[in-house]
Amino acid sequence: MDKFARIRRLFPVTGNYTYLNNAAVSPSPPFITGEAAGVLAGYGTSGGECEGSWHRRIAEVRDSVARLAGARAREVFFTKNTSEAIVLAARAFRWKAGDSVVCLQGEFPANVVPFHLLAGQGVGLRLVRSRSDNRFPVEEIAAACDSTTRMLAVSFVEFHTGFRNDLAALGELCRERGIFFVVDGVQAVGALRTEFRCWGIDLLSAGGHKWLLAPEGVGFACLRA
Repeated sequence: MDKFARIRRLFPVTGNYTYLNNAAVSPSPPFITGEAAGVLAGYGTSGGECEGSWHRRIAEVRDSVARLAGARAREVFFTKNTSEAIVLAARAFRWKAGDSVVCLQGEFPANVVPFHLLAGQGVGLRLVRSRSDNRFPVEEIAAACDSTTRMLAVSFVEFHTGFRNDLAALGELCRERGIFFVVDGVQAVGALRTEFRCWGIDLLSAGGHKWLLAPEGVGFACLRA
C-alpha cells in the first residue's frame, strides 16, 4: 500500500468524496474525534473522577500548541473559534476617543466587524486596499498607520485570495511604532510555519476546524506575556 492510500484510510470522507481543501471546514478524522468522544465517555462512566487526568491532558495540549505556534505555554489559552479572541482584543483594549485600528479590505468579517463596532467609543477603522494583484505591500500598510494607530489586525493568509502577509515585517513595524499586532491565523496554522514570538505578534487567534482537523467549536489563541 502506498503512502497516499495509507493516509486516505485515516480519513473516511475519502470513501464518499474527492475532498478538495476549500479553506472552509476540514473532514475531522476519527483519530481526532475519538479524543473528544473519549472525554465524553469518561464523564459518562466516571463522572468527576476523571477530571484530574483531563486537566493533565489540557496541559499537554497547551504545550503542543505552544510549540506549533512558536509561543510559550503560559501564553496559550483555548477558545471556541477564531472570532472569540479577536472580539476579546477589541473589547478589552484600553481605547480612547481618537484612536484608530488598521485592517485590510476584504478581510473575513471576524477580523473587521469587532473594530467597526468601536465607532461608538470614538475609535476609527482604516481599511487598506489591496493592489490589483491582491497583494498588501508592507509599505502601504505602514502608510495607513499614524500616531493614532493603536492596533493592526490582519490575517496570516487572506481567506478570499490566499495572499500571505509578511508577518515578520509587520511585526517589526508594530514594535517600532508601539502598535498592538493582532493576527487571524486560522487559514495557515498547521500548514505554514508559525512564529508567534519571533514575528512580534501580540495576539494570534486560530480556530481548529481547518488545517488542525478539529471539529468546529475548538480553537486557541496566544497572548504575548
